[in-house]
Amino acid sequence: MDFINDEEKMRDFYELSKEEFLNSYSYLTENDYEATIKALNDTNEIFKFKDKEYNLKVSTYENTKLLKVLMIDRETKEEKEITKDGVELVIPPAPTPDCVLVDSENDKEIIDKLLENKILDYCNVMFAKFNMEELYKYDKVGTMEYLKIHAHFVEYEKDKGNSLEEVKEKIQDEVKSLLEQKETEDFLWDKHLISNPKTLSEIYVLVNSKNPKNSVVVMYDTNTEKFCFIKPYMKKLEDKISSLEEWRFNYEEHLFEYLENDYQMFNSNDFVVHYNVWNYIEEMYPEEIENKKGMQNYLKYCKENGITKTKIENEVKCDVPDVMKLYKDKTKRKDDR
Repeated sequence: MDFINDEEKMRDFYELSKEEFLNSYSYLTENDYEATIKALNDTNEIFKFKDKEYNLKVSTYENTKLLKVLMIDRETKEEKEITKDGVELVIPPAPTPDCVLVDSENDKEIIDKLLENKILDYCNVMFAKFNMEELYKYDKVGTMEYLKIHAHFVEYEKDKGNSLEEVKEKIQDEVKSLLEQKETEDFLWDKHLISNPKTLSEIYVLVNSKNPKNSVVVMYDTNTEKFCFIKPYMKKLEDKISSLEEWRFNYEEHLFEYLENDYQMFNSNDFVVHYNVWNYIEEMYPEEIENKKGMQNYLKYCKENGITKTKIENEVKCDVPDVMKLYKDKTKRKDDR
C-alpha cells in the first residue's frame, strides 16, 4: 500500500535514497515503496504537442549524472531525447545543473512548446534552462531523484529577517556586516567568486514580501566584472553568496522576473543602474521581455520614488529614453471608472 498521503513519510521519501528510507521505516516493505512511486507517476501531467500526448521522463546521463529529459509518445512508446549529452564539455560551462544542451534549431517547435508551458525558463544559443518546479509536475519521481543528486535543503537564520519591516530596516547593514567578516573574505577567495569584498558596490535591493528571509541584495564587483547576489538571512555561507559573470546577467531574469514573483524593489536609487535598466527596456520591449508584469512593477517603483527621465539625465549626464510612457497606472484606470 502506498503512503502518498503521509506528509512525514513523503518528506523522507524525497530526501532519502530507497535503501535509507526502508532502513528508517523497517515496518514498510519494498512493495509499499514501489506502490508510492506508481501512485506519484499516476498524478503526472501529460505533455501535449501537435495533437499528441507524451510523458516526460527525467533522469541523468550515466557518466556525468547531469540532467537528461526524454519525451515518450504515450501511444507508440517511441522516445525522443530533448536534452543532449556533453554539456560538461562546453566552455564557458553551464551556470547551473538545470541548464542543458538542446538542438534549438531542429527541435525549435518542441523548445517553443516547452517555453510556452514554462517547463523551460529560457533557451539561448548555448543553453536551455529547465524550470524544475514545472518539470516536477510531469515526472515527480524522476525530478526528485535528480534533485537528490544536485540540490540541497536551504536553512535560514532563526533570529534574523523575521518580518518584512525588519528586513527593510536592516538588510543593507546585514550585508555590510557580512562582507566585513574574515570568514566571508576567505570564502569568496577560495571559491573564486570575487577577489575583494571591498570592491563590491550595491546595485539594488529586492525584498521578498512572502518570505522576507529570501530577500536579496544585488551587487557588482568591478575587479572581476561579476554580479553578486547576497542573501544575508541564509544560514550557510554558500547559500548567502553567489556570483554571476557580467555576460550572463540581464534585467529580464535578474530584476523583472524577481519583481513578478513576490519581490519588491526597495531603497534602490542608483541612477546609473536606472539609466541601464531604462535603456534595456527601450531595446528589449516588447518582444524580448517576457516578465511584463515585473517590468510594470519596476516602472511603478520609479513612479513612486521620483525616478524620472529628467532626474536620471541630470545625474548621469547622458540622454535616456523615456520608458515611463510604457507604465500602465492601474490606480488611475480604476479612478477613471
